[in-house]
Amino acid sequence: MAIVIGVWARFYEFSSQSIWGDEGYTLLLTDSKSASETARLLLELTGSNWYLAPAYPLVLSIWRDVFGSSEAALRSLSAIFGSMALLTVIIAAWRAWGRKWACWTAVFAALSGYSIYYSQEIRPYALLTWTTTLVLATYLECRDPRRPNPGRSARVALAVAACAAVWSSALSALFLVALAFVDLLVSGAFRRWLKIWLPAALSASTFAIWIVVHFLVAGEVRQTVGGFQAPFLLKAGFITTAISVGTTFGPPLVDLRGSDRVQVLLEYAPQYALLGLSLAIICGRLLAVGWMSWRASTKSDVRLRVLIGSTVLLFAMFLAIEAVASININPRHAVALWPLLCLTLPATVLLSSCSSKHWVRHIAISAVMLLITLNLLSLFNYFFQKEYSRDDYKSVANYIDHHKTFVPVLWAGSPTSIEYYSDQTVVDIRGPFHNLHDLIHGPAADWTGLIVIINRPFLVPDYVGERTFETLKPEFFLVEKKSLHYFHVYRFERANKDGL
Repeated sequence: MAIVIGVWARFYEFSSQSIWGDEGYTLLLTDSKSASETARLLLELTGSNWYLAPAYPLVLSIWRDVFGSSEAALRSLSAIFGSMALLTVIIAAWRAWGRKWACWTAVFAALSGYSIYYSQEIRPYALLTWTTTLVLATYLECRDPRRPNPGRSARVALAVAACAAVWSSALSALFLVALAFVDLLVSGAFRRWLKIWLPAALSASTFAIWIVVHFLVAGEVRQTVGGFQAPFLLKAGFITTAISVGTTFGPPLVDLRGSDRVQVLLEYAPQYALLGLSLAIICGRLLAVGWMSWRASTKSDVRLRVLIGSTVLLFAMFLAIEAVASININPRHAVALWPLLCLTLPATVLLSSCSSKHWVRHIAISAVMLLITLNLLSLFNYFFQKEYSRDDYKSVANYIDHHKTFVPVLWAGSPTSIEYYSDQTVVDIRGPFHNLHDLIHGPAADWTGLIVIINRPFLVPDYVGERTFETLKPEFFLVEKKSLHYFHVYRFERANKDGL
């Protein structure tokens, strides 16, 4: 039943939300007539980090050739990957620790707000979730205590999964390093460890070929930083919250963009208090179980200790990158933490660190059930609360089509996302026209009116804000300002000879 509900949730209303800016960039990269053309575009990129994840654009390009480019067709690919991740993590839990363990994993994974959100986005994160889950599933097979030596098929499967993971995102290399390092630290059997991980390392290193070719073709790569940026501790809490209950838990992300983000968070203090209580109990139980398992020193099955240790190490590595390397790590980059959480969570209720205290186990069960309930709250926000939806490019396109005599001008946002819904061509002033002044003295000289579109206006610096529209005078005057979800839209008409 949990599997059916989980798959259904990943397809539920998946075409109702607008295609937003990042998804528009995905469409732009995969809008070619062949996968080879898509590969060429990816290799020539210099101003983004898409070269780190070529697998999804290539697969999506082929998918679009077969199934078309409707919203349902585009999002169904991610929904399928998300469903495969769900099935894979349940099967891995069942084969490793049995039916009860798999049932707890199934309930949490099926109702995970984090997984469902990214399973409905035209982005590579659902694919990345599946490939990292495959790595864990094959690793658990390699370390099956019922087999003293890892089978060849399990080792080959791990190597294939590792290769798929790094080709989905270079950040998967961090996940593989964390898992392999903790495995060596816990198991201590170097020769067996080498037998398991050497093929995986060799297969994953094939991604270096893509990196080398990319640098040869592109010549240079400029690191771009995007997404939600926040102080270090707030970002750590944001990643923890997102992995546990999804990005639609608590306040809408748009409300966290201002300088009053702390006050906004305090308004949701009761929700965060419940989440903090749940996570504190779960983390305490996992650490206690891991410590008791370590003291018992049962070398026959090291898998749970490896997964717990890998979770801690990988999370620390992400935070270190955020703090030291000036690379903005967001929850979508930390997807490898999700299958680790799904597989270790049942240990809090099924294993005991102190068998004589049954009330501890009951508290742990309550904490896990509370976490699942908070995921349901996150899903309610995502599916039924408009303020938690993605950027509303669809409404912007409808507004443009309603005023067809006005030329749409994009100041900030994705022209591809607008043109997906509208048959009008969008003039992007970030391209040949660097500002509105250049535009009105160029092609706009013959226009009767224009619509200026600003996506995510909180990202536009104050000094180039609304006062920049003064450059449109006296040729144009403002007749309407409209606020849509994540948008400001300004409609200007040309002044007549009398300046009216």
